[in-house]
Amino acid sequence: MSGFLGQLGVKDEVTYGTLVTPDRFFEFLSEGLAAETGRVESPGIRAGTRVLRSDRRVPYINGVTGSIELDVLSLGWSWWLKHMLGTVATTGPAETTVYTHTGTVGDLTGDFFTLQVGVPTITPKTVTGCKVTSWELACKAGETLKFKADIDGQTLDHTTGLATASYPAAVEPITFIRGVVTVGGTQVDVAEFSVKVDNTLKTDRRYLRTNALKKEPVESGTRKVSVELKCDFENLTHQNRVLSTTVAGAQAQVVLVCEGLTTIGTTLKPKVTITVPVVMFDGDTPAVGGPDVVDQSLKGVGLYDGTNSPISVAYQVASAAP
Repeated sequence: MSGFLGQLGVKDEVTYGTLVTPDRFFEFLSEGLAAETGRVESPGIRAGTRVLRSDRRVPYINGVTGSIELDVLSLGWSWWLKHMLGTVATTGPAETTVYTHTGTVGDLTGDFFTLQVGVPTITPKTVTGCKVTSWELACKAGETLKFKADIDGQTLDHTTGLATASYPAAVEPITFIRGVVTVGGTQVDVAEFSVKVDNTLKTDRRYLRTNALKKEPVESGTRKVSVELKCDFENLTHQNRVLSTTVAGAQAQVVLVCEGLTTIGTTLKPKVTITVPVVMFDGDTPAVGGPDVVDQSLKGVGLYDGTNSPISVAYQVASAAP
C-alpha cells in the first residue's frame, strides 16, 4: 500500500505505557519508528550439542526508537510543546481570536503518549510509552519550517485498530517567506538555521519487575541546546564573537521567527518564535573556496543565564487550546 495514504496520530497517556486511542492527527513527512528486540540466551554446554538449542533463547521487546518529521502548520502543532520542553503557558486572546502557547524548559516527568502510524487497510503500528528524547526545528530559504522529534517508546504492537483521523481546517504551512533572525538584537540574513535540543533522558530503565518492559525514561543530565546559522560573510561581527576571549564577547541572544502569510486576527499572523537568550558561539573561519559567495557557519550552545528559560518556543495561533 502506498505511503501517501498514511496517517499519524497521538494522545497523552494517563499511565506510562498504557494504550489510549489517538485523537490528535498531524500531516507528516516521514517516520522511522521500529521495535528493538532482545534475546536472552543460555549457552550451557551439553554433550552432543553444537548449535544453541531453540528452547534456550528467550525473546522480549527492548523498546522502540525512531523519529518523525513534519512541517509546522498554522494550527495544531502546539500539542508537541510540553513533550519537547516540559512546561507550556498560554496567553491571550489578542485581537479577539489569537493566542500564544509558549513552551519553556520544565520537568518532563509524566509527559508521555501513545503514537500510531497507519495505512488504511493495513494493520498499523501503535507505540505506547512514547517520550521525546530530542528534537529539532529547522528552516532553509525556499522551504517550510520543519519539526523533527526523536522518539523513545516502551513497546510496539500491530493488533490495535487504526484510529479515525481528523485534521484542523483552513491551515497553511509556516515558511521562510516572513522569517526573521536576530543575533544580539540585530537582524541577520541567514540562508538556513536549526535549533536542536537533547533532553538527555535515561531510556534503559529496565529491572526485574515481573516483565521486561522498561520504566518511564527520566532526565539524567543537563539538556543540550545547540544553534546553527548559515549566512554570508559580510563583516567581522560574528567572527569576532567566535574569536572572542571574553565571556560577554562570545555570547549573544538568538531569536528566530517564522510566520505564516494569512492573517488570523486583525493584523496578527500564525507565528513560531524560538528564543535562546544566551548562545556562546563557535564556528569555522570563513575561507575562499572559489568564485562563489563566501559564507560562514555559526554554531553555538545555548546556556542558562540564571533567570530566563534557556530556550523557549512560542506558537501564535487562532486557538486557545495548546
